[in-house]
Amino acid sequence: MNARKTVVPLAEAETGPNKGIGTYRRVLTEASCGARQFSLCVNTLDAGSTTPEITRKSEQGWYILSGRGEFTLDGQTFEIGPGMGLFAPEDGGPHRFRVGPDEDLNYVLVFGPRP
Repeated sequence: MNARKTVVPLAEAETGPNKGIGTYRRVLTEASCGARQFSLCVNTLDAGSTTPEITRKSEQGWYILSGRGEFTLDGQTFEIGPGMGLFAPEDGGPHRFRVGPDEDLNYVLVFGPRP
């Protein structure tokens, strides 16, 4: 049985490289707190980086903490920055982030379980 923590400090998050262009921090997961219906991450993408196109298998939501850039979903591009929430449905096309050149993009990511 997994741990049933209620509070998980960011310092205790599983941390690693995010596709070689940033850092992922998996804060709330089944392993850290017993969450089975969603995961919550606090991630960073490096200034000037672009992610590959990603096709999801679950709904995803992001909240931008700092940094600026572009978010492309289904071929439509949106300017993004602090205080913005982004949503991608599980049945939508691919998405991609392009980070502005001046500062890293820091965001919270929430997504449902993968099938």
